[in-house]
Amino acid sequence: MSRTKAFVGFVSIALMTLPLGWRIVRHTAADMLVGAPIEALSWDAGDPRALTALVRGELAAAVRSDNPAAAAARLLSVDPLSFEGLSLYGVALIRGGGNGARIDEIFKAAAAHSALDRIAHVQLFFRAATSGNSNDAFRELDILARGSLDVMPSLARAVKVMIANDPNVEAALARLLASRPPWRQALLTYLCYVSGHSDVLARLYEQLRQSAAPPTDAEMSPYLAQLVHAGHIEDAYLAWLGHLPEQRLSKVGAFYNGGFEHPMSDLPFDWRFIPVAGASMEIASRERERVLVVRFYGARVAFRHVVHLLALAPGTYEFSGSVKLLNLENERGLRWKIVCSDSSEPLATTELLTGTTPWLSLRARFTIAAEGCAGQWLVLEIPARAAVEAEVSGEARYKDLGIVRLDTSAELR
Repeated sequence: MSRTKAFVGFVSIALMTLPLGWRIVRHTAADMLVGAPIEALSWDAGDPRALTALVRGELAAAVRSDNPAAAAARLLSVDPLSFEGLSLYGVALIRGGGNGARIDEIFKAAAAHSALDRIAHVQLFFRAATSGNSNDAFRELDILARGSLDVMPSLARAVKVMIANDPNVEAALARLLASRPPWRQALLTYLCYVSGHSDVLARLYEQLRQSAAPPTDAEMSPYLAQLVHAGHIEDAYLAWLGHLPEQRLSKVGAFYNGGFEHPMSDLPFDWRFIPVAGASMEIASRERERVLVVRFYGARVAFRHVVHLLALAPGTYEFSGSVKLLNLENERGLRWKIVCSDSSEPLATTELLTGTTPWLSLRARFTIAAEGCAGQWLVLEIPARAAVEAEVSGEARYKDLGIVRLDTSAELR
């Protein structure tokens, strides 16, 4: 039975019991027509949901009424505790040209009524931000972000503008983030996205690094990724060094974590495993040694998913390590490749290997030119030239990977 037929039948029954029946008809009609608020209000002029829908639709220009503020006021007269009703009234007044202290008081009252009233808190945030009141703005930001991270992109853009307009906001934001609010990672991620490479971000991360709550690996990741993507390899490397625990700095060398002695951070300048169907990667203990284990399951995999970013200065180097294969079947084989970060032409590759082997030594020498190679990628790959060459099964293990300089003039950046 259609919704219309059901309603007509209900009307017929309800009319038999006037006047109670007529009230039931009006409320039921308004309920059924809540998606068409003007029609719903023609049945029940005081239906709160229809009034709310009318005000929202009018403010979004989806429907037309004579006066959205009047509709919002009528909603409040019918249901003074309507969720977001007071906020809708405030927005309607702004749309009609109103502003000033009265509007502020309306939104403050709405926010005090419900911490979940997003309209009120968004309005209070932007009104405080545009008036230069960073303390109130950050208080509202905290409320909004704790309620939902959906608003974070807009909040991050607003924070960027606040910092540009008032240098003091930067220090206030750093203090707030140092308290480690639950939304800190989300805000930092979006700030990196909207700010690009900027001195503001560099200072903000440095202030956090020196605080009692320094950035986590997950919080550093978008900042370093943004720097690497923009080609600022040296800046990224220095920021990464500053993030490392102090006890590890003396052992960084030319190639960090080559023996897999430290937990992976998934950051640039450390190992990164990129998930891919048909293969798995892990660091495991084998024969009392830490070993990189890569397994393939018979699928076609254009494999280049174990990577490590380097920041080597111009000079001559040698990459070395050990490999053991277990039934590795592939048309071409696995190899390590070293390539400049802005080029696809390899600086060096190791020998292509397949089959089953005992532990074998790997070596490859390469030279980094004085120009045009600010960063380098070490990549484990199957250099398949066609789909059939990507089909692979078996296992490969690697240990004791390292890079040493062969000319004494070469230094880390």
